[in-house]
Amino acid sequence: MGVALYTGHDTKVMLNSTSAKPKRSGLEDRMNIYFKVTFASQFGVTFLWYGGANLADCYLPFWTPRTKSSVTPDRSRASS
Repeated sequence: MGVALYTGHDTKVMLNSTSAKPKRSGLEDRMNIYFKVTFASQFGVTFLWYGGANLADCYLPFWTPRTKSSVTPDRSRASS
């Protein structure tokens, strides 16, 4: 008489010990991807817009509109 002893990764206990796979529908998976793409594109556009504004300030000072504080008043008329 013999005893068969099964050990290793193919036993019932080892096969049932893995964590359960999350149950999500295909629609939820696609929406997750769409959300990530939308977030990344909005972040990219914001980053490019900010970088473009900084480049315009540094290299194209004539491109930015003048404000009232950048205009110096004519002092000769104010004193008379």
